[in-house]
Amino acid sequence: MTKFESKTGEGVIGTVRSVKDGKIYQICVGNEKLMNEYANHNQRASEIITNLESRGRTVLQLAIDKEISMIFSMEEEHAVKPEAATVI
Repeated sequence: MTKFESKTGEGVIGTVRSVKDGKIYQICVGNEKLMNEYANHNQRASEIITNLESRGRTVLQLAIDKEISMIFSMEEEHAVKPEAATVI
């Protein structure tokens, strides 16, 4: 990695050199806010993200040279924690 920057609450940005061909690539991993600044959006990616977020999942994206290459989603095993009623 030749450059690395952490954006608190958003994700990380860095540059890496390919061991295969020596090219340098910008890599971004983060949330929608980071991608709005560092990546080109396409309609299909937006549809996938909207669908995942509507189901309560946390979405992260991976962009290589400003193009979204992968979308990750995570969810808690229990959407409502058993102790929630006691807390409320």
